[in-house]
Amino acid sequence: MVRKSLLVLLLLMVCLPVVQAQDARVTAIPIPSMLFSYTLSPDGRFAAVFENGVMQNETVYPEYLPVRIYDLASGEEIAALTGQTDYTSDAAFSPDGSLLVSYHTNGYLYVWDTASWELLKRIPAFPGGGLLRWLPGSGSRLAGRITGQPGSVAVWDIESDALTALLTPRYATWQEHKEVEFNRPGGPNPMVTFEPVPDGAHVLVVMSTGEFREWEMATGDSKIWRAVDEERQMFPVREIDFSADGRRLGYFDRTSRQMIVADAASGAVVTAFNTGEAARSGALSPDGETAAWTDGVSVFVAPVAEPEAIMTIPLTTELRVQGQPDLEFLPDGTGLVLGGLTSLENQNALFIIKPEE
Repeated sequence: MVRKSLLVLLLLMVCLPVVQAQDARVTAIPIPSMLFSYTLSPDGRFAAVFENGVMQNETVYPEYLPVRIYDLASGEEIAALTGQTDYTSDAAFSPDGSLLVSYHTNGYLYVWDTASWELLKRIPAFPGGGLLRWLPGSGSRLAGRITGQPGSVAVWDIESDALTALLTPRYATWQEHKEVEFNRPGGPNPMVTFEPVPDGAHVLVVMSTGEFREWEMATGDSKIWRAVDEERQMFPVREIDFSADGRRLGYFDRTSRQMIVADAASGAVVTAFNTGEAARSGALSPDGETAAWTDGVSVFVAPVAEPEAIMTIPLTTELRVQGQPDLEFLPDGTGLVLGGLTSLENQNALFIIKPEE
C-alpha cells in the first residue's frame, strides 16, 4: 500500500515515456528500473547497475534485486547477478577488473568473479549498507562508509574477509563523542561521500555541512581539508572526483551552483564554473583537464583552462531528476556516463555521452 501510494503521488507529478531518439553524441541504453545507480569497470567495458531501494520504500521486490551487467559497446545486458536478499547500496570493481564487490543493505559484501559472473563468497559487514571504494595500489582492500556513524570509514581485506581498519573520530569518552558528533548545533553531521586519495595513503571524506576531512590510513589521524562556517545540514557537496595523478579534485557545490576544480594538495580553486540554478551533479576527467556537469536535461562539458568554452549536449528524455544524478567520465576520458534519473514506468536509461562524435 505504501509503495502504491508513493507511485500514485509521483505519477501525478510526471508521466515518463520511454527514451527517445538522441543527439548523435549520446547513446541511451535501456534499463528496466525506476531509479538506479551504477559503477564502471576499470577498462570502461562494463557497467554494473543496481536498483535504489528508496523508490520502493525499502520494501523488497525480488525483480529489483539483481545487479545487472551491461556491455557499454553493445548496450546489451550480459549478466544478472542474483542470490542477495536485499538492495545493493553500492558496488565496486577491483583495479584489475577481475572482481566485482556489491554492498547490500542487510549488511553483506558479495564478491563476484567477472570472468564467469559467479558468486565467490559473502562477507559479513555493517547493516545499512553504504558507499564502497577500492583502495589504490591494493588488489584486496576495500573501504566502505558505515551508515549511522558520522565520518566513519571501514576497510576490509577481501582475501582474508577481515575488517582491517576503522577510520572514525576518536574522543576521550563516549559522552564527548555524542556531544561533538551527534548533539552538535544544527544536528548530527553525517558523511555524504568519500574517495580514496590516489596516493593510497589517505581518504577524503565529505560531511553534510560541506566540510572535507582527510584521514591518514596508517595512523587513523584526520585533518580538516575544507572548513565551513555553516552548522546546518545543507549537503552542498555530494560527490568528489580526483584526477588520476591526484593533483586535482573536482566537486559540484550546490550552494554556490558552481563546478569547482581545486588543487588537491592546498585546496586552492583552480577554476570555478558557474553552472546555473538547475545543475545537480558534476564530474572531473581522469587527466584533470576537463569538467562536466548536468541538470538532467543536458550535459555541459568545458576545459578547465577555458571556463567559458562550454559545450552543451542535450538529452532527449523526459526522465526526471528526483535526487542526485550519477555523472562520471569513462576511465579513458573519451566520454561520460549519466545515470540516476527517475522513471515511473520501469523504463529507464543509462546515457553514454561522447562529446567528440
